[in-house]
Amino acid sequence: MKEASRLKGNMRRLIGLLIIASSVGCAHSMSIHYPEVPKFSPKVSIDLHGDTAFSEKERQTISLVALTWNDYSNGLASINLVFDLDFDDMKSFDLAINQNTLVRSLSSSVLIQNVDMIDGADVLGFVSHSRTNRLLPQRMYLVQDRLENDQRFFSVVLHEFGHMLWMNHVDTFGTLMYHSMYNSISCPTKLDMEEFCKANECKLSNMKWCIP
Repeated sequence: MKEASRLKGNMRRLIGLLIIASSVGCAHSMSIHYPEVPKFSPKVSIDLHGDTAFSEKERQTISLVALTWNDYSNGLASINLVFDLDFDDMKSFDLAINQNTLVRSLSSSVLIQNVDMIDGADVLGFVSHSRTNRLLPQRMYLVQDRLENDQRFFSVVLHEFGHMLWMNHVDTFGTLMYHSMYNSISCPTKLDMEEFCKANECKLSNMKWCIP
């Protein structure tokens, strides 16, 4: 009985992810470069604790993005999600201190307004982490009231997860990791995966990428 219930739950989750993937047009109309080697074991693994304030649909989208990075990195990137941070509960603050966290924020928060001032623009999301010590916790923030449609939400999460995977911005317009105007990008390009391999010491030809 428990096994049947678990399978039904997994099936509902899969259907939800497929619906979201269809709604954001995940590279269905693009050409894809596929690697010619088998899928690797994870090399960059991130255990990420998410804010329980995310809606079920938002959680499904975030989970789909995590799977997208695993797919395009040919298994090298693994983002393991659990939504267990309830910031109305002090225990969540204690947990968040030493863990990688994903926070659902609003443009009215003091933190987001300060980041807006520093960037000189309305930020959609950002990652705070140490560039020199990968053992320290990472903080990712999504500004929910600025992510008004499915495509924008998907693209911003995809971009910010790139930063969590230690990627820098790419200088070329039309790439996922360009510093701005990436809101309609649904998959990493060759230049994005080149940056991924630069950050994580892998071979570009072993990666997957989309060809716009």
